[in-house]
Amino acid sequence: MNRGTNQLCDQSNYLFPLYETMLGLINRLEMNDLLTAIINRAAGLVATEHAFIYLVKPQENMMELILGIGNFQTFHFTVRKGEGMVGMVWEQGKPMLLNRYCDWESRVRLPFFDVIKAAMVVPMLHHGEVIGVIGLDYIEEDRFFDDGQVEMLSRFAELASLVLVNAQQYRDVKQELVMCEQELSQTQQMLAQAMGIARIGIFSDAMRQINTLAQKYYENRDLPVLIEGETGTGKELVAKTIHFGDRRQDSRPFVDLNCAAIPANLFESELFGYEAGAFTGALQKGQKGKFDLAKGGTLFLDEITELPLELQSKLLRVIQEKEYFRVGGLKKIKTDVRIVCATNVDLIQRVEAGTFRKDLYYRLKVGHVFVPPLRARQEEIVPLARLFLQEFASVKGKKFCEINEKAQDMLIQYDWPGNIRELRNVIEWIVALHDERELTTKHLSLIGPFRDRVLIANLHESTTLKLDNFVLPPDKFPLENFVDHIIQAAVQMHNGNKTLAADYLGISRRTVYYRLEKLAKK
Repeated sequence: MNRGTNQLCDQSNYLFPLYETMLGLINRLEMNDLLTAIINRAAGLVATEHAFIYLVKPQENMMELILGIGNFQTFHFTVRKGEGMVGMVWEQGKPMLLNRYCDWESRVRLPFFDVIKAAMVVPMLHHGEVIGVIGLDYIEEDRFFDDGQVEMLSRFAELASLVLVNAQQYRDVKQELVMCEQELSQTQQMLAQAMGIARIGIFSDAMRQINTLAQKYYENRDLPVLIEGETGTGKELVAKTIHFGDRRQDSRPFVDLNCAAIPANLFESELFGYEAGAFTGALQKGQKGKFDLAKGGTLFLDEITELPLELQSKLLRVIQEKEYFRVGGLKKIKTDVRIVCATNVDLIQRVEAGTFRKDLYYRLKVGHVFVPPLRARQEEIVPLARLFLQEFASVKGKKFCEINEKAQDMLIQYDWPGNIRELRNVIEWIVALHDERELTTKHLSLIGPFRDRVLIANLHESTTLKLDNFVLPPDKFPLENFVDHIIQAAVQMHNGNKTLAADYLGISRRTVYYRLEKLAKK
């Protein structure tokens, strides 16, 4: 054979095993599995049982022995640039071959170096930068490496570095994905805790029943739900519990819309979106509506009675047909959005008055929740107040942690026309203006609805009221209210006998009746 043929044969002799070797690496993405495969195949190229892989640790400016077989399998080494054979290959970026290794490296006192007879180390290059090295050695006296084996191992290392970088990127992406999943899970848990009934706590049988019902609606997503209750009772929190359930892992969108806040002429485009050029002033690309944003999740329509009558029929069609048109559009759009509505007015009265469609009312009320007012679940008032007190104290860095007994009694006796929202606002106001360990009637006395109650409570606490032993409050004194409550207290003291009460107070019975009638009208 001529010289050219011999070169082709020599090239073929190492390309074929190199090709077969690389086939076993390209589909490996797990780092440990890949490194093991690289070192075993590298050793197999020259039939040795002694090999190692070092990888660069850029942040520490050193190279670390990652994996070894044979002589290297039980040792852990690190080297810096220029140190020993490995450090020189790292520094120079070129392979090294030593067939009398033990003489050259004798200054490195390691237990097995004296048995190494020949060694070669090649760099693993990626874009011209050394990311690691592969080393092989012989311990037999009559075995040596040649230039062809160095070239073959160098080619192998170059290709292996590509696979290794790919695996490193896969590992980094996988770790990032795991971190994102953990962060998403934590965020969803926090979101569900912040949005569901659990945010304010469940302290009564009524709310426990509502929570149980909300969980059932969560599991039956085809049902529309109507939530009724006074302003401030927590209807939106119930809606969010219906959406999120108690699993706290639901990533489907929850989109809310207050029907009272949208002008009538914008309602349809706000709900269904619009196509380009649908009307004067429309965006050129059109715009998505709330149904688009809530795709796969829940659309919460608060104050549903404010929905214009002409749109009520369209909402009914969406609920029944699961499809709608955008404003100015001709294409039907399928939807899987669940509708949850809320109202603080009597819908039956609106139906009878003709301002709310009867068929829509019954379609919405397939699922129904009634949230009773706070005055009907008094056992919740103190636990909720305590919860809000601790919450705001933590946020504002205040010392508040408890409510004394007299203040608790006063909170319970109040009717709370604004329900939970009013209770929350009262506690927030007190925490904002004061910084004490215990909330007392003194703090409540500064709030309008409680001022007169505190004065009467203080009157009851006094064993005797004398002209020379009372102290006027520093702010305005509501004398008329005070007199009314004194008369009321005197009547209660005499078991409802107004004649005895008038005699006790030294006033006419007519005055007593007048004051009591005035109180009854308030």
